[in-house]
Amino acid sequence: MRGVLFLGNRKVTLRDFPDPDPEPNEVVVRVKAASICGSDMGRFRGPTPSDRIQGHEGAGIVEHIGDAVENVKPGDRVSIYHHIGADGCEMCRSGDWFYCKNRWTWGLGVRDGSFSNLLLTHANGCFKMPAEMTYIDGSVISCRGGTAYQGLVKIGVQADDFLVVSGLGPVGLSTVMFAKALGARVIGVEPIDVRRELALKLGAEAAFDPVGENIVEKVKILTGGRLATAAVECSGSLEARNTALKCVGAFGRVVLLGMGPEKLTVDPNLFTGYDVTLTGVHIWNVRLYDRIVRLMTNNSLHLDQMTTHQFPIEQAQEALDIFDSGRSGNVVFTF
Repeated sequence: MRGVLFLGNRKVTLRDFPDPDPEPNEVVVRVKAASICGSDMGRFRGPTPSDRIQGHEGAGIVEHIGDAVENVKPGDRVSIYHHIGADGCEMCRSGDWFYCKNRWTWGLGVRDGSFSNLLLTHANGCFKMPAEMTYIDGSVISCRGGTAYQGLVKIGVQADDFLVVSGLGPVGLSTVMFAKALGARVIGVEPIDVRRELALKLGAEAAFDPVGENIVEKVKILTGGRLATAAVECSGSLEARNTALKCVGAFGRVVLLGMGPEKLTVDPNLFTGYDVTLTGVHIWNVRLYDRIVRLMTNNSLHLDQMTTHQFPIEQAQEALDIFDSGRSGNVVFTF
């Protein structure tokens, strides 16, 4: 098999490896789509070389199974979750596998990841895909798409909501698409014009540039002065987080999805005076998978609509450079 390694300082290489053999409860998947996630970029930009194949969003076809595997068989089309609950703890049982202290993880520099034509993973992380879903759909759902949906579930977004989505990278664009399918009216906020244009094509009612525009005033105009009922912040920017909180009115709900280095300082009167709810999401609960699939299939919704670039892994350097520039939607390796 062939896979992408990071050399440090935004340089990558392609290397040959022995094909994997599955142990009991393991599966070898022939990867058909592997999307680049923002979480990959810290290692891409950093100085430390990797000795593992990178990537943690993937979907493909089951090729080989180990002993005791019962949930999938060779030939099944699967979306692959990259954190696996390992010890049957409360978090494992609840579906919040990321919070299992002994979780089994592939990609993210821990085990060989999805930027390869073959992936060795745990059978429990393989979720069958219906025929209506594309491999790119399954790849995006496995991390960013699922996380976007989890955020909407966390704040209870529904058809009577007016939602602000700040940060229109693939997480934000997934949020726009899911929120629109749920019936909400959506306003996007993003400084990069390419991503604002994508949001409008994918269902946002408006998309504003936070540089030079008063976002709160724009939201007031569109909502008839009452502000938004909910907001999802996907960039991790401190300014964007503060703006999201200002964009909601009384009883507003705000969820933070983007990771950022700066600490958020919030006026407590926002909560005691206006009943605003603030929460956060790191990754999605696997019990949501069937709900996500139903929402997509019932609405003929395809997350691959936000894909702007597809590459073979032989062009990994170009693919990662484009995603690093911020001037793209989803960037994906296809096989």
